[in-house]
Amino acid sequence: MDADASRLQQIFWNLIKNAVKFTPAGGRIAIGTRSDKPSRLSVEFRDTGVGIESWALSHLFEPFFQVQHSLKQRTGGGGLGLGLAICKAITEAHGGTLTAVSSGLNKGTTFRLELATVAEPRGQLRRLSTNTAAPARREGLRLLFVEDHDDTRDVLARLLSLRGYCVEAARNAQEARALSNGKTFDLLVSDIALPDATGCELLKELGSKHRLCGIAMSGFGSDADMAQSRAAGFLEHLVKPIDATALDAAIQRVVGNLA
Repeated sequence: MDADASRLQQIFWNLIKNAVKFTPAGGRIAIGTRSDKPSRLSVEFRDTGVGIESWALSHLFEPFFQVQHSLKQRTGGGGLGLGLAICKAITEAHGGTLTAVSSGLNKGTTFRLELATVAEPRGQLRRLSTNTAAPARREGLRLLFVEDHDDTRDVLARLLSLRGYCVEAARNAQEARALSNGKTFDLLVSDIALPDATGCELLKELGSKHRLCGIAMSGFGSDADMAQSRAAGFLEHLVKPIDATALDAAIQRVVGNLA
């Protein structure tokens, strides 16, 4: 599995803590794995706790959403909080899914985390591949990564770093400008909707000063959105949620076109 171990640990810990919190004394918590689909692994966190009402399931992963009333009364306060929203963001950054199922109050809850697996080639095959395939350009490629969502930024920046890129991360246009004044970059990877500017404005500014090309990230993917990104100078437009593999592939396409 190609993943950030510390972030996976964060997901596991959050889901286990929730199961413990919402399962009364005498209840059961079980963790198991399944592999029903090729190259996919599912980890299930099942409990016999207080369960979740059907109306709440569709809102469960929204930031700051809390399941109140019966859960609060039974557990002594607090809802599921921000933890699940963070878990979902981390999961999607890894190209996976996180879902929850419950038959209702007092009927327990099952969280299913599904992630892609990577086949490990035999040693000889690995050597042949290394000797014959054209190497991707990652080592030393300097990326300026701009994303205002903290967990998405941290996870994707770290995963790109693990793949060999030199990544500097900023949460807004102001931080990106400050980084670009003291360092040189090969590529800008930026969210379109930043709190203090648009990604298009940022690329036009930095592109003219530092001759940067860019990759856009956006929650919108209509033809008009993509045309606007390309008019600003972005060579790729990725629609969120974005995983590290898709982003890596886009970076390699841009680098290949510039070579």
